[in-house]
Amino acid sequence: KGVTEQSKHERLNWVLPSLALGYVPFVFLLSFASPVDNYSLTMLSGVALLALLPIHTVILIWLTRQRIKNGTNTIGLTLFQLISFIVPLLFLIAVLSFNGSPA
Repeated sequence: KGVTEQSKHERLNWVLPSLALGYVPFVFLLSFASPVDNYSLTMLSGVALLALLPIHTVILIWLTRQRIKNGTNTIGLTLFQLISFIVPLLFLIAVLSFNGSPA
């Protein structure tokens, strides 16, 4: 069976936000298991978000436009994608504002 372009977009609509939502818990779990100090790991993950969030935003906008164009946009999926943007953004704000800084 060939995978159609439409089904690839449908999967991406759910997988991309799931990965974005999993980023913050992954960083916290990694900080417990990592030999690197937690502060450095948190700062590096925040710096990574400076690059990842704009890419994530562009892809989310593109996917939303595709769903609107195809008439398959739902409020549940849109809210899920919006939350998947807000959670890493709040983490980035906390990191950039040195929330919990040892200094």
